[in-house]
Amino acid sequence: MKKMEYDGAKPISKSEVEERLKSSNPEIVSKTLVDLFDHLDDLKWVFKTLRGHLTHSDTWVAGTAVRLLGEYARSKDSSSVDQVRGALVMVSHREDLSGAIEDVIEDLDMMATKADRD
Repeated sequence: MKKMEYDGAKPISKSEVEERLKSSNPEIVSKTLVDLFDHLDDLKWVFKTLRGHLTHSDTWVAGTAVRLLGEYARSKDSSSVDQVRGALVMVSHREDLSGAIEDVIEDLDMMATKADRD
């Protein structure tokens, strides 16, 4: 299996994201998810788009969505943590994503613990 690598996020428009996400190439879809996360201001749309890719048939794409949802939760207010946790619970049955999901949930738990102490 080819290891996918990213050159870093590139500026992208919403319409270009929507077009590229239709690709059957998992590398294009994964790179697009990274690009959209880093360069779009509409975070509700970003969340919805990432959540929709949690069920993607390609593990790399779905795993990218999991990790980026963790970043989303860290970049928003505390209410986003519950949104992300709920989205991850919906796909927790996927063994191919279990490690990534566990990592993000552990991060969310640490964030909650830190917030409680502050």
